[in-house]
Amino acid sequence: LTIKLKSAIEIYQPKQIVLGGGVISNITIRREARKVASKFGLRVFVPYTQKLFTDNAAMVGVCAWYQAQRGDFIKNITTLDRQPNLSFTP
Repeated sequence: LTIKLKSAIEIYQPKQIVLGGGVISNITIRREARKVASKFGLRVFVPYTQKLFTDNAAMVGVCAWYQAQRGDFIKNITTLDRQPNLSFTP
């Protein structure tokens, strides 16, 4: 994971790192991620309680909220409508 993190940092040049998901329950992974981030001068953010370490849906929701605020998905939220029969196959 640290190799992939280092590669992602080099490619995307983020301003900070946010760790999420069940994998961050592992203290060694958190420590190693912080080491990699510090080599690039980046801050690492981790949920304040272990109760949130396994809640990937919450992390995805937070990311989606920020993207929606930027208008990445739809420009006018009032025009948003559901598509109950949407197919996921080409």
